[in-house]
Amino acid sequence: MGRFQEAAEPATTARQIADRLQDPYAVAWACYVAASLHNWMGRWDVARSEAEHGSEVLREAGRVTTLSNLTALSSWTHACLGKDG
Repeated sequence: MGRFQEAAEPATTARQIADRLQDPYAVAWACYVAASLHNWMGRWDVARSEAEHGSEVLREAGRVTTLSNLTALSSWTHACLGKDG
């Protein structure tokens, strides 16, 4: 159904560009996209790491508008991994 392998390279590239730009929204959205992709692929550790990094970047910048998306995705990956909090 999905073409996850094809999506992996652009997701990685987006994250690299966002990191170079050092814009909190760009980093957060790139992390969200990468976390979503890895979540769909069943790579929950990677998905959790991406979601938590995006959340951390937003919190440090004092920007919370996208935080709920990342928090929900991070919570989902914790559930898939059988972890609390």
